[in-house]
Amino acid sequence: MPLIKGTPKDGYLEINDNIRFRKGVDFISNWGKTYFVDFENGSDYHDGRSTFKALKNLAAAISKAGAWDIIYIRRRTPDVAEGDPVGITPATAVNWSIANTKWGLQLIGCGIGHDPQQAAYQTRLEGHATVTGVAPLTVLAPYVGLENLSFKRGGATGVPLVDLSTTVPARAFAASLYRCQLHMGNGVNGSNGAVQINSHWYAAIIECHFERCAVAIGLYSGISNPAAVHIRGNTFNQPAADNKGDIVSAATACHRIMIEDNTFNHDTPSAGGTNKFLYFPGSANTGSIIGNKFGTATLVTATLMTLGGLVESGSICGKGFLTS
Repeated sequence: MPLIKGTPKDGYLEINDNIRFRKGVDFISNWGKTYFVDFENGSDYHDGRSTFKALKNLAAAISKAGAWDIIYIRRRTPDVAEGDPVGITPATAVNWSIANTKWGLQLIGCGIGHDPQQAAYQTRLEGHATVTGVAPLTVLAPYVGLENLSFKRGGATGVPLVDLSTTVPARAFAASLYRCQLHMGNGVNGSNGAVQINSHWYAAIIECHFERCAVAIGLYSGISNPAAVHIRGNTFNQPAADNKGDIVSAATACHRIMIEDNTFNHDTPSAGGTNKFLYFPGSANTGSIIGNKFGTATLVTATLMTLGGLVESGSICGKGFLTS
């Protein structure tokens, strides 16, 4: 607990030797507030500011939170017989959305977010069972961070699990997914992959696991072309028969895209159309593909990748192959 040491003659109070503020003036912190969500034990009558007064529903926490706040989400009690995570679902038939006024909001799961071997201990967010046409989570604010979370679609079909979108005039940018799992996304092209990057700049998808997603990451130019997207250290574990592409662009062009150190841990996708490891048809694409590993010993660029202007055919640096 901070120790207030007294009232110096200059009219300032001093806290713990290093924080001073003037009497009669509110102290303004740039750290934001912290909220806690506990679906099993919480209550929306609480203020959510401690684990003892945790909120029950994530929507209540998002509503209370402001810019630069942090929401910690406790995983539900696991079903040890089945080994599957028990999902946190919306209280009403409205999936979650982070408004563009909530700059820098952080959602952090207090479980094991991305490792499928520890599925029962994940903090899993599932869309509402009756909502079919809206992503379980839509991010409209800049600098939002999603960490250590697992996502499943609930009743949503043909839409993203996580929609990194944008609005006019505000622009969502620099959102990040870190060590998350995306499970059973069923998008069909770049406009609705498991993670949709819609006109979003500076997005980062880092060390995530994509499990049984028809399309894993989709880039889409609803308002403008995506730019400076960093996709690093992810694992794509898709059944080849159902896979419609791992990283797929439906944008006119993608600028300064970095795809590095990912593992495409499955057989060759069905050739043709977007059914490829990487599909970037725009001729004005820029960026680089470095150090990825693919689940085939014979990588024919023209058949298994459509790269457009992203890199020239044959110039993929440090490519590697998984072998049986």
